[in-house]
Amino acid sequence: MRKLLYCLPVFLLFSCSRRVLEVVEPHYFHDNYFLFRENGHYSGKMLILGVFRLPDFQRGQYIRQKDSVYFLRKQKKNLFSIYAYGFIDTVEKKFLYRPVDSTDWTTYIIRDMPTRKRDRAMRKARSSTADE
Repeated sequence: MRKLLYCLPVFLLFSCSRRVLEVVEPHYFHDNYFLFRENGHYSGKMLILGVFRLPDFQRGQYIRQKDSVYFLRKQKKNLFSIYAYGFIDTVEKKFLYRPVDSTDWTTYIIRDMPTRKRDRAMRKARSSTADE
């Protein structure tokens, strides 16, 4: 039992993969985010009015090769198919997304998703510089 208590915090620390890239498609009332993780998984989230975060509306796997991103869908046991493409433009800080069956490109902006943890860190940094 004691070993289980020691393993639980270690498991929780290392189970979540780090975010590699975060892109946003801004709208008037809501923003659509794609969060790409280090382990090859991504999730699509929606942030309403900059405050309320809805559960994932899209999840899956991706493969990244330099500036190209291929979104994968699992067909069978070890068989995957590509259902969307993405291109990263680091100079203009844009991400272009296009499903395979469409001709329209959707433009996303490379930007971090606001979280409470980041907001607290920013406030703490601002208050420490204001004290000086």
